[in-house]
Amino acid sequence: TAFLFMGPVMVLGTYFVQARTVDLRVFLLALPLAFLVAAILNANNLRDVDADRLLGKRTLVTLVGRTWGRREYYILLAGAYASLLALVLLGFAPVWLLLAFVTVPLAINNAQRAGASAEPRTLSLVTRRTANLHARFGQMMIIGFVLAMAVQRLL
Repeated sequence: TAFLFMGPVMVLGTYFVQARTVDLRVFLLALPLAFLVAAILNANNLRDVDADRLLGKRTLVTLVGRTWGRREYYILLAGAYASLLALVLLGFAPVWLLLAFVTVPLAINNAQRAGASAEPRTLSLVTRRTANLHARFGQMMIIGFVLAMAVQRLL
């Protein structure tokens, strides 16, 4: 739900309010960030899995367990980069958006921390750093769009 509504639906809704039209490309361009939004929620759920179980909360991590929850986290991080690369290769996004790949070291660091500890304090840091990754990744996408527009005007 977070992936869908805090990613493509929110971005497409914002676009619709401004452009009064719907564009599949806008929906697709929101996917990389949607993966990272879901990763923030997943990191939070990894941190809280023991407490959530005690309280009877049903999150994906409480249902599949910590090991599969970590794997989901890795998949979500990888999904952000893979979907962005696919969008560029398929021509839905300008090549300049690959600037977001400068954030790969942050993603790797987050993945290593998430995999190395079940300690809530460490996983709280992973949650914050995943939110930071989301912001930096998005900033790099924006810079990529601005550069693409600037280059197009110069040509």
